[in-house]
Formats: sequence, C-alpha cells, structure tokens
Amino acid sequence: MNLRYPYFFILIFLLFTFSFENISAETVLPKKEIALTFDDGPYGTPTTEILDILKKEKVNATFFVLGENVQKYPEITKEIISDGNVIGNHTYDHPKNLAKMPLKDFDLELSSTENLISSVDNVKPNLFRAPYGLTSPSMLKELKKDKYTLVGWSLDTKDWDYSKVTPDLIEKGVSKKVKPNSIILFHDGRDTHIDYPRDNLVKALPVVIDDLRKEGYSFVTVDKLINKKAYN
Repeated sequence: MNLRYPYFFILIFLLFTFSFENISAETVLPKKEIALTFDDGPYGTPTTEILDILKKEKVNATFFVLGENVQKYPEITKEIISDGNVIGNHTYDHPKNLAKMPLKDFDLELSSTENLISSVDNVKPNLFRAPYGLTSPSMLKELKKDKYTLVGWSLDTKDWDYSKVTPDLIEKGVSKKVKPNSIILFHDGRDTHIDYPRDNLVKALPVVIDDLRKEGYSFVTVDKLINKKAYN
C-alpha cells in the first residue's frame, strides 16, 4: 500500500509542472493584432465603399492619402477620420523618383499634403509612407526633423494589379502570409490614375476580414500597432 504514495506525489508534481508551463507559454505569445492599410486615396466611390465595409465590420484602418486626391475629395477625407480611422501622408502626387528628387521638392510633396489634410480636419499627420517604399538618407533625415514616423508594410497584396490579381488571390494571399503584427498593404486608389477599377479589393475585403477574425486576429490602426502617435 505504501508504494502507491510516491506515484501519487509524482502525478501531482507532473500536473502542476505542465500547468505552469502552459501558463508561461501563453504569456509570451504575441497578440494576434494586425493593421489594414490603404494607399493612394481618397478615390471617390471605391474609398466610400471600403469605408462602408469597415463600418459594417467595426474595423478601423489606416489610410495613406495623396494630397492631390485630398484636394479632390475633402469630404471623403473628413469621413475617413470621423469614422475612427487614421490618416497618414503619402506625398502629393505619388512621384516615382521621390528618393532621387531634390530635398526642396520632397519637402513640398510632404508639406503640401500635410497642409491639405490639416485644412480638412485640423490634424497634422505623424505617419508617412513613401511611394513604392523608396527612401534615401536625406529623406529619412528630413522626416525625422519633421517628426514623421516612416511606415512600410509586411504583407503586400498587390491588389493594385487589377488585371491579374482577383478577389480570390487577394484573399488567399493574405490568409497564407499573415502573422501577428502584420501591416497589410491595400490600395483604395491607384496613384494618380483616373477611374482605376478597385472592384477586386472591394469584393475581397469583407472575406479577408471574416477569415482573419476566424483565425483569432483583431484589427488596430498602425499607430497602435507600432506604438507611435498618429498626429502631432
């Protein structure tokens, strides 16, 4: 009879050990948070359709806007902010040679967009995304001087390529590559193109959000994900 007691205590010890190990493992797991970001807007109807989806799904996102499009659609710009989303600076007209242009021209791209955003909703953006993700040392120095935080992305959906990237490819691409703290790149516009179709994204977005929720992800704006201020 006495031989049973050591086995009993060993069993109790193992149960407690595994319990503590599980608790410890859970505490170090990263939060399953991600940020949805949209570039090149506001873009008229596609942007309003995206805003309607985000409102319906109770999701806030980050929009990196072009000054030229803010000028065209000030009311949509205001709606982006009033809905609880965050706006960032994406230059005035999406120049392809931004990293090589003179510093005074880069400053103009930055400040003109900043002023247009401020005129719409009295906010000064603190987040900046470079077109094509291209930067230079002088650009980075200027951004730091102007107290901007440079924001890239970790998951590119390539949704801008309307002729090749279908809603299904967008959905599968996100599902396959997403991980905690992903910054997902979408486009509610297409740089300075006129009437560029965004149907592939509009159709895919509700499915993407639903799929990610099923995987246990929650949605935050970029500033919260990277712990930086959205506005100065």
